[in-house]
Amino acid sequence: MKKLIKYYDQSLRQADLESYVPDKNDCLKISNEDFKNGILLNEDLDKFLGDKEEIEITIFPIQLLTEGYSKKHLYPLIMPALLRKGGTLNFIENSIPWIPRDMLAPSESSYYDAIGETDKYFEFIDKHSFEDLKWSDYLKLTSKLFKYVTGLGLFDDYDDLLNKTSSVAGILISKGVPDG
Repeated sequence: MKKLIKYYDQSLRQADLESYVPDKNDCLKISNEDFKNGILLNEDLDKFLGDKEEIEITIFPIQLLTEGYSKKHLYPLIMPALLRKGGTLNFIENSIPWIPRDMLAPSESSYYDAIGETDKYFEFIDKHSFEDLKWSDYLKLTSKLFKYVTGLGLFDDYDDLLNKTSSVAGILISKGVPDG
C-alpha cells in the first residue's frame, strides 16, 4: 500500500513540473549581472511594470535552442519571482523553481535528451527549504538545485553551458507565474 501511495504522490508532484514558454511580446531581456545582483537596470522596466508597484514574474535564466529542421526554444529552468518598482527582484514565499518534467528522465520526449532525473529533483526539494530567502540565497539554492539535478551550475558553468549547447545568451523575464 505504501508503494501505491508513493506512486500517486510522485505522479501528482510530477504533473506540476510543466514546460512553460514565455510570451515573447510580454518579455524583457535582462543581463546576467542584473539577475545575479537582484536589481534590474533596464530602460524598459517602467513600461514592463506599468502602473503597478510590484508584479509576479517568471525568470528563464537559460534559453536553449534545439537543432534540426524546426528550431525550438527550450527553458530548462523556470524561476518564479517578484519584481518591484525600482527594479528589485525578490523571492516569492514558498515558490520553488522547477525543471520541466519533459526534460527529466524518465521521459517519453523524443525531441531531446533528458538533462537530469526526476527523482533527483524531488530528492533535493524534499531536503531543502524554499522559505524566507533573500534574493542571493534564492539564487544560491536554485543553482545548487540545478547542479544537483543536471550536473551544471547556474553560474559557475554558465559559459560552459553556452558553449556546449545551442544556447541563446541573456535571461528572459515574463509577467505572471504559471501554476507549476
